[in-house]
Amino acid sequence: MNEGPPTRRLFFALWPDEATRARTARVARVVTSPCHGRPVPAANHHITLEFLGNVPPDTFDCLLACAATFVGEPFELTLDRADSFRRTGIVWLGPSTLPNPLIRLYQHLHTGVARCGLSAEERAFRPHLTIMRKARRGPAGEPFEPIVWPVQDFVLVESVAASNGSRYQVLWRWPLDTAST
Repeated sequence: MNEGPPTRRLFFALWPDEATRARTARVARVVTSPCHGRPVPAANHHITLEFLGNVPPDTFDCLLACAATFVGEPFELTLDRADSFRRTGIVWLGPSTLPNPLIRLYQHLHTGVARCGLSAEERAFRPHLTIMRKARRGPAGEPFEPIVWPVQDFVLVESVAASNGSRYQVLWRWPLDTAST
């Protein structure tokens, strides 16, 4: 029985630089201490821009072309909130306000994904960085110093199933360029 060409589980994301990743890891340890769940490894910290799901090979080039046509400037994203999605047991860090360049990037990718024939996410865009899964309770509201993330690019990531959870591999990176705007 022929199942067709293999698919890849993909998503567009903001991928922190090492300094930002170190800060999210430190804050995550403090914020999640009362939550009793499974911490997300710092290597997996990211903000999903558009989840694509299982993508067939013939759609891959369309997604790359969509991303390559985005013109936008670097921006700062301030992670100053810690909260949870109680129903799913996800504890996260997120911004109180969304910078306009982030909204434009999301809208471009969201529209492009649909043009490539994939189902775009229907829920409102709510950027967050997952720091714990299967939490039995939300964060206690411990204050933390906001993390100012200098966003210089966005990426296409493949999620690969592993015995201890998913492993994320950055496949492609697009710089945000002030000279283009």
